[in-house]
Amino acid sequence: MITVASKLGSVIEEEMENEIGIMYDGWTHGTMHYVAVYGLYVVGDRLLRSLLAHSPLDGGSQDADAHIDFFRNVLAVYNKTVYMIVFMIADNCNIDRSIATKLGVPLVGCTSHRFNLAVKKFLTEHESLLQKVNNLMQQLRYPNNAAQLAKLTPLLAKTRNVTYWASTYEMQERYVNLRAHVRQIEAVEDSLPSTSEHKKLCALLVQLTKLDSVCKRLQSDTTSMGEVGAGEKLSAAETTALKRFEGQQSTQRPSETGR
Repeated sequence: MITVASKLGSVIEEEMENEIGIMYDGWTHGTMHYVAVYGLYVVGDRLLRSLLAHSPLDGGSQDADAHIDFFRNVLAVYNKTVYMIVFMIADNCNIDRSIATKLGVPLVGCTSHRFNLAVKKFLTEHESLLQKVNNLMQQLRYPNNAAQLAKLTPLLAKTRNVTYWASTYEMQERYVNLRAHVRQIEAVEDSLPSTSEHKKLCALLVQLTKLDSVCKRLQSDTTSMGEVGAGEKLSAAETTALKRFEGQQSTQRPSETGR
């Protein structure tokens, strides 16, 4: 395994040459902060993305200098330096802008991240209904309720992750598919949204389905930066779904760590 890793590292080192882009993200689990770094470079006419490192960010600090030191150490493994970085792809937050400024390279902000913030703001007006559905889903995961549900359908209850808007769409879609079965489970009957609430949730699901389609296109390997700006690849329904966000500036700002 060590031999394979060494040979693969040599191939990546040769392919990257002296001009590379980096794409990174970080997240915290418990008390440990992890960072994943990808190298982006062109070989022939193909854009390649290679995972360069996936490691805890040691030292306690998570500021811009700590990240730059981490990048420096990672690139050194491939005999590269931070001076070879020509652009950086990361979330649109203060720390990432600081990193890009200190490196003297352009920051290509994550469109999906901006989209996520905008959708979260849009969902605010529906929060009470969504919380009701989430509470129902949590109850359906209790052992006794889950056992009864399993007798009625192979579908499992899904809860949402408030930091990841697509999980709200997935939960909402699952709720609509489960509702007829859930009505047969007496223990959660009182937690079901009313008929009028259900109609509102169904209407919301239609909007979320369109927004999910937009999100997937933004993450497609075939979607260019120009197309993201001009919306050239969006259908009429998807373009309509995005209209509500035009000119809207999210009031939500990531924390200084951006994670």
